Amino acid sequence: MTTLSKASFVLIDSQEINIGEFVEKLVNLPADATVDFFKEIGLMIPREIRISVLRTVLNPSVKNKMIVEDNLSDEVQYRLGWYDNFSETQLVNLLPLFNDDDLINRYLDELWLNLLSYIVSKKVSESDTIKLFELSQKYQYEPFFDVMDFNKKIDVLFYDNPDEIDGLSVDVFRPVLFKSSTTVEIRDIGEKYGVKVPRRIKKQELVEIIKQELNDRNQLTPAEETKIDKMSVIPLQRYAIDHDIKASIELKKEEIIEYIIKNAKETKEKYFVPTNPGVYESIQSSNSIEPLIEPEEVLDIPVEEPLVVEPEEDKEAQLEEPTNLVEEDTDEIDALLEEALTPISDKEEFAELEEKLLGSDAELLEKIVDLEIENRKLKDLLKESKSMAHKEEGETPNSSAHQVHEHHHYYHYNEEDMHECHCHEDHDHDHHHPHEHDEQIDSHLADLSDQEPVILYPFKTTVTQKQFSQIKEIEAKNIKNRKRKLSKLEPVPVSFIDSE
Repeated sequence: MTTLSKASFVLIDSQEINIGEFVEKLVNLPADATVDFFKEIGLMIPREIRISVLRTVLNPSVKNKMIVEDNLSDEVQYRLGWYDNFSETQLVNLLPLFNDDDLINRYLDELWLNLLSYIVSKKVSESDTIKLFELSQKYQYEPFFDVMDFNKKIDVLFYDNPDEIDGLSVDVFRPVLFKSSTTVEIRDIGEKYGVKVPRRIKKQELVEIIKQELNDRNQLTPAEETKIDKMSVIPLQRYAIDHDIKASIELKKEEIIEYIIKNAKETKEKYFVPTNPGVYESIQSSNSIEPLIEPEEVLDIPVEEPLVVEPEEDKEAQLEEPTNLVEEDTDEIDALLEEALTPISDKEEFAELEEKLLGSDAELLEKIVDLEIENRKLKDLLKESKSMAHKEEGETPNSSAHQVHEHHHYYHYNEEDMHECHCHEDHDHDHHHPHEHDEQIDSHLADLSDQEPVILYPFKTTVTQKQFSQIKEIEAKNIKNRKRKLSKLEPVPVSFIDSE
């Protein structure tokens, strides 16, 4: 190819035109006018010409460590490790990242200088050269245009050498883009070559890809085609894997690259599925820029769950089970007390247990209330039995036995009971109504709710006022069902009571 410089001259319409002055006007030629001119004369340009221009202009900036560090991010600096093998698209996208208008102007000057050299070497007719000169005169005062938009529009004028894509051989294209390009940039390269890589393959597209691959292998039979059409997405993906077909709903970077190579007209004729997984690692960083900072990989480190220490049983502090006090209805109470009567010394562990028992489980809350009620009943029964023993020894009617007996008959007084009662003659029967007893219990709970803290037996622990209010509400709902059971309990014989 004839190489011109800005000091060269060409003969146009019997006039000697300085190349430098010609180029100075051509740099303002819009992309649309440029494309129209080259299409009109039927001239296509080798892609390697623009790649050479880009490298010539970019090399001084890329090799300057200070300029690189001042203008490029750490990620871009890392990618520059493969700069010597960059594709055309990568070089074009690197151009504006330096934020240098002089760099853009030098690129346009160098581009048109090389285009004119190519026109001369191809011996374009003098009339066509005159047309280009007239266009430069027409647009010499055009405002500055966006270089990225300009480069994209003139992409159609360039062609690749055989078995190359974006200025690279397939063997170089794979590892360089995999290591130094983004999925967005790779998809843009696909669109540049008429290959629209789907972001998420739909079912029908997946079916078509699988069918086409089988058809290319001469393996697509009518029965197999019917089978594939009936499959849903997941079975289709499994089918593709089983038959070594590059097709899935989500495309990885290497799959996007393969999709482009396979479908671009420049490379699809000789495309083959790489059997060596190392094809994407075959080209290493040139380390031309130091230091190169590779973006740190964000590791998905599992968060450790906080260790929950279960409260240990303090065997020495365990309470004795209240056995041999009442023969009736004690099995259920014994089972519940055996589970619940373990005191907790560690405050933090207790707080956790208390939250689990009282804050989130209504059934356990009711169980606690029931245990408290049963415990009180057992204590009353014990006092009653002891009082009866003292009465037999000659206690007065005003003794505690009298009071316990009076309490014992709260719920089953009627006319028949008045005759059957064997109390002392001077015993004053107070015919309490159940509602009166409810009021007494509510009053007793209200007194307890005013205390801070409230002691909740048998857990021997404290609860908040709010939690105690919840306990009070549940106890009130259950008290009526417990009245009848309490009324049926008979005093325990004195022989079963251990002396204190």
